[in-house]
Amino acid sequence: MPTTRTAFAGSVWSSPHASKHALLIHGITSSSQTWYSVANSLAARGYHVTAPDLLGHGTARRGTGYTISALAEELQPFVAGVYGADFGGYDLIVGHSLGALVTLAFLSSIPPGKPVRVVLLDPPLEIAPETESYLRGLFADQATSVRTLEQHLSDHPLWTRKDAALEVLGNNLCTSDVTDAIFEQNGHPWSFTYLLNQVPAYVTLKILAADPSLWSLCKVEHAPAFTQVVLGASHSIERECPEAVLKAALDPALDDPSDISTVFAGSVWGSSNATKRALLIHGLTSSSASSWFRIARGLVDQGYFVTAPDYHGHGIAGRGTDYRISALAESLHPFFTNVPTSQGYDVIIGHSLGGLVALSLLPIIGASNKRTRVILVDPPLEQGPALVAHYRKLFVDYVTDVRPMEALLKESPPWTREDAAWHVLSHELCDPQAVDAIFEKNTPWSFGHMLADVPPNVELTVMAADPSLGASFRVEEASAYPHVQTQVVFGSTHLIPKEFPEVIIDVALRG
Repeated sequence: MPTTRTAFAGSVWSSPHASKHALLIHGITSSSQTWYSVANSLAARGYHVTAPDLLGHGTARRGTGYTISALAEELQPFVAGVYGADFGGYDLIVGHSLGALVTLAFLSSIPPGKPVRVVLLDPPLEIAPETESYLRGLFADQATSVRTLEQHLSDHPLWTRKDAALEVLGNNLCTSDVTDAIFEQNGHPWSFTYLLNQVPAYVTLKILAADPSLWSLCKVEHAPAFTQVVLGASHSIERECPEAVLKAALDPALDDPSDISTVFAGSVWGSSNATKRALLIHGLTSSSASSWFRIARGLVDQGYFVTAPDYHGHGIAGRGTDYRISALAESLHPFFTNVPTSQGYDVIIGHSLGGLVALSLLPIIGASNKRTRVILVDPPLEQGPALVAHYRKLFVDYVTDVRPMEALLKESPPWTREDAAWHVLSHELCDPQAVDAIFEKNTPWSFGHMLADVPPNVELTVMAADPSLGASFRVEEASAYPHVQTQVVFGSTHLIPKEFPEVIIDVALRG
């Protein structure tokens, strides 16, 4: 089982030509996904980018120790890189706000020698007692009385809808207990300028301070030798002026030109020391973390390292040009060829559209010769023209006119605020043109024949939702393929990963 010192959660971005490593550390009440704009740009320039979820934030575990040093200690697994193989150290580390202080404390863990560029975004090095009290109340309120996406857009005109949606998500995934503990354990007084004196000699340090006429927590006088003011940017520099972050972070003489078309992205959970690997593939209009955070936690508890990609047009990934099922599968090939996986995955799970993508990956899964359990969760193998037309309009509408959290909670009483927040976020991050293209480029919608070509090293199980609750897969569709196992999850709608995650985990672990 992974221990608290070896297990982690976060997001990754990379490309087939990545040769450098960047670590991005978010701020209070935020999450790793906040970095999507900066991270995609870095990955397009040849970086493998890792963004952890800090303790008590995002999909990371909750804890009791929230001092800056304790938060930095929780990042120890990242010293050796997420995958722990062929890792030569970080070339770049960027930290925002609280994450900037964690970055300073984390630097002592990095093995000496390799030059590292470090960029701190509006770090609150010193906070006066009256300001500390105000901020404590402000962040507790953010985590308790979560503001709407529209309110954030009104307050932050430079933010995109994605920025606002990610802020709503981060606030919903954090609690006032966590924010209170951060201020209680680090304040009285809040003073961290001394950490600048501990920066190793092999680190090149830059500090970007927000515009003092807007909301800024960093004062130039606290670190005049390192600090540059980003005029026109408030505290959220990484969202409002990502180009300023890139200018500070990149070396034009060393960094590759941008090629966003090759970037792949997703979520990770677990320990690089884990001996088992799982790959989880989300469905249409969903995303890696929103679909799989519960199942990922369950698999991590059983000793798995879990990777969940976002395919083009979804989640934190970039946009694509080819949305055939085969092309979506091909876009995930780097998760087999560019990511160490102990020579293959032990378990691969695909939900809905992700099940069809998993079927298209069977040749590359078979090539590994590793015994692999593949689970398709309510995949829509066969859909007639009328049904395709219905779902095409329905799903485009889902991501064009995103329903608010409160409406979702009212309609689905079993859902938690976390469920609703992830659901809203995945729809906000999804590209309506990508959704439309998926239906356009996969006509006729017929994939049942792919069940015939299952490699001998693959054990294939297809799970169906309750037929009385709108299942997409019918057991009889697999009747001609005796090598395919089937299971009906009675009482579940199509959203089995959300409603019955424990059933999927049981199927993944059996045998």
